[in-house]
Amino acid sequence: MFYEEEIIPAKVCEDINLELDWLKPPIAFVHVPGSEESKNKSKFNVLEARVCVNLVEKLVAYGVFEREIAVISPYRARVDLIKNYFEDRGIIIDVGTVDSFQGCERDVIVFSVTSTKNFYFASNPNRLNVAFSRVKKKLIVVGNGYAILKGKSILSKFVRDCIAKKRFFNWKSLS
Repeated sequence: MFYEEEIIPAKVCEDINLELDWLKPPIAFVHVPGSEESKNKSKFNVLEARVCVNLVEKLVAYGVFEREIAVISPYRARVDLIKNYFEDRGIIIDVGTVDSFQGCERDVIVFSVTSTKNFYFASNPNRLNVAFSRVKKKLIVVGNGYAILKGKSILSKFVRDCIAKKRFFNWKSLS
């Protein structure tokens, strides 16, 4: 999407895959019917934050090391909420804004969209490019897919692509 479909993954990445029975594709969208809230001009989404934490717990249970997972979001309030959930569970994991994560990589990136109304900030092509290109093995995008599909952003194009490739999952069917 970002490189007019001309980007070619490195040969070393071709055989890398995290085999998770519940979520095999290397790229997936997990639909969560939560809604956004605001705090100090930033957004958060409680249900989506809980799902991100649960996804990480499942990844760790499948044998993915905590140090190889990161949860990123465009919004500072969302990052703070997720960090608090992880601290409460004693999980040590990188959680940050997309902007703060530039230059970093992880085997698994869980990207929390957060927005359910206005996707201008969350679907900024430069921001999504950074978010989606930080992953080595598995990208899991978490958000309200039905709300995203109402728009015409690059994020809605991504969700449509996930649906077409059978990479769109409803959280209720995974939990």
